[in-house]
Amino acid sequence: MNDSGERKGSPLAIILSRNPYLYTVRRLVGAARSMEWNADVVDPFLASVGIGAASHRLVVGGKQPKPDVVINRLSSLSCEYSVQVLAEFERGGALTINPAHPTFEFRHKFSALCALESAGIPIPETRLVRSGQNLNRAILELGGPPVVLKYLRGTQGIGVIWCESFDAAASITESLNLIQYDVMLQRHYRGAKELDLRVLVLGGKAIAAVNRVSGGSDFRSNFHRGGKLYKYDLSDDIAGLAVKAASVLGLNFAGVDIILGDEGPIVLEVNLSPGFEGMDKAHGCDIARHVLEWAKDKIGG
Repeated sequence: MNDSGERKGSPLAIILSRNPYLYTVRRLVGAARSMEWNADVVDPFLASVGIGAASHRLVVGGKQPKPDVVINRLSSLSCEYSVQVLAEFERGGALTINPAHPTFEFRHKFSALCALESAGIPIPETRLVRSGQNLNRAILELGGPPVVLKYLRGTQGIGVIWCESFDAAASITESLNLIQYDVMLQRHYRGAKELDLRVLVLGGKAIAAVNRVSGGSDFRSNFHRGGKLYKYDLSDDIAGLAVKAASVLGLNFAGVDIILGDEGPIVLEVNLSPGFEGMDKAHGCDIARHVLEWAKDKIGG
């Protein structure tokens, strides 16, 4: 890292992540270095941010890094502190793959769905419920059980629960509310078994897609839950829907989950820090390289 803040020689890419051993982080570092960039992984918890009369200041390990590009691998579970570190990199002039504002605002799945619906994007029927008195009515409005219960913030299928009955939904919701975990209920769409897509969007283009099939008895089709991923050739309509969803949320790099509902394609959710191990394997490609090439074009490096 450059203590003086001057940018000399090769561009510097920082991957903002709490875990340097993740597949995506390792691939991004490798892609940057293969392009003769400098690359560092920064744990946001090890950074300190200060403001004052002179200037904003961000310090990591006693140094003040001045990256050209910051690739934030902050999931929906990231705390506000991590987002403030990302925002400080932005204020310092770095290109951030996904900016701090949408990263913070749309970690909350219900907020993201509200923004998508306001833009005319089809979303699943969803209810946000805190009182048990409203639970049965909400389930009936969703077409009755089974329903899908989700944590408002979760990743890789964590916090997605299948509820076969009114009693099961009530028991789980009450338990989670007791420990201050807010949840939302979503209608179950049978067509999701026929078409459950993850579409990667980068810089306003749909660059790759896979059809996800759940593994074994687990209804979740996430790669990290044992789901199988198969290369999928996108139609213009589905590609356009994914691009629009990412754009509405202000994301340059996103994983858009689309299912085939009873009334047509539905955007299930938009992941602001998408993994791509399964995508790499299904397509035989190098998504990390695509991300760095896009960043290179943006900074003119």
